Amino acid sequence: FYAPWCGHCKQLAPAYESFAKAFVYEKDVNIVKVDADSERALGSEYGITGFPTLKFFPKDKKDAPEDYTGGRSAPDLIAFMNEKAGTKRNADGTLMETVCSR
Repeated sequence: FYAPWCGHCKQLAPAYESFAKAFVYEKDVNIVKVDADSERALGSEYGITGFPTLKFFPKDKKDAPEDYTGGRSAPDLIAFMNEKAGTKRNADGTLMETVCSR
């Protein structure tokens, strides 16, 4: 949730855009950006009182979003989503390499 006039939101925007691009090919991950000024009812529904506010909506618990309180860099956001969604994306959107042991 953001507001177009918010300085902190403007500062976060490049990292957030990179974060969103990293997950563009993940069919089970949707990264959204909500203008809480124009969508006041939605902001109110989710208790938005400051900007930017980032929330994670688990697929199986859409009515119980989790507040994101981590770092505000693209790598921080990507690491959080990888952990929560079980994905393995790099900052450029490619899949992380994994090593299989035999």
